[in-house]
Amino acid sequence: MDPNNPKVIENYVRSLEKAAKIIDDRKPDCIIAPMFGTVPFIDVLNLINPQFPNDKVEYVPASSCIYRVKEVLRGAFEGIIENYAASTGATFLSIDEVVSGSSMDRVTKQFMFARHSHAQKNTLDLYGDTADLTRGPAHNYCEQLRESIEYNTIGIVQRGPQTPPNTLREEYFHWLNNGVLIPVETECIVTMDRTEFFPARYKKKPDQKGTYLPVVDKFDIHPTYIDFLVEVSKILGVPQENVTMRNMGKIKESYHWVPEHLRTMHELDKTHPNFKDKKPQQS
Repeated sequence: MDPNNPKVIENYVRSLEKAAKIIDDRKPDCIIAPMFGTVPFIDVLNLINPQFPNDKVEYVPASSCIYRVKEVLRGAFEGIIENYAASTGATFLSIDEVVSGSSMDRVTKQFMFARHSHAQKNTLDLYGDTADLTRGPAHNYCEQLRESIEYNTIGIVQRGPQTPPNTLREEYFHWLNNGVLIPVETECIVTMDRTEFFPARYKKKPDQKGTYLPVVDKFDIHPTYIDFLVEVSKILGVPQENVTMRNMGKIKESYHWVPEHLRTMHELDKTHPNFKDKKPQQS
């Protein structure tokens, strides 16, 4: 399917209008934007809704090319949860591309790990390091705190007439059936896998070809991307002077959520003194 076809672009915009309504209805405390696929989503959502809550958006490095991306995501989410939820809970809403569901699954799993870790840490801070998290008051408190951190993800699901059957993985249906995934179908995710639509660039890891650090090194706003946003503004009847890339400062500073040892050029392994296995205990 031609992603440059005006009718295909309009279908994409209408799908994001549905996503905008979900965000407006739910009014989450924090909107998670996995990079870089969600960057165009946020820009289009701003054209759909001039009052889009950019102050609630937090960008997280999530590309499979990121060095130790699972640890990066988990560490970033631990920081974001601590910032937004503390000990009182919060609602988080992510938005992500879905073709097979694998990238959405990667992000969701790491958020769930971070949520569990956050609940355990705060419980042990309150009840002491020797508290039994498998039963009794400490267990109950830990579970209540974990459940107070609500997470959902809006999946922009590519399901056009040319989409091959059986592309959705088992993990997609797992999160759908558990009420975590909110699917919004579109014929074609017209911004997907088009590097000219991803204005930010990660810092390359010099000793590994094709591997990047979770640090935005520079911006390269391609004219094709601006042309696309102008086309979206025409579909929406929005003045073209409103067309711009949003939240560049937040995108540039997103690395602050990532644990420091995962931002640097130094390659860590399990023998390094700064390495910490953050896989949470089972409670």
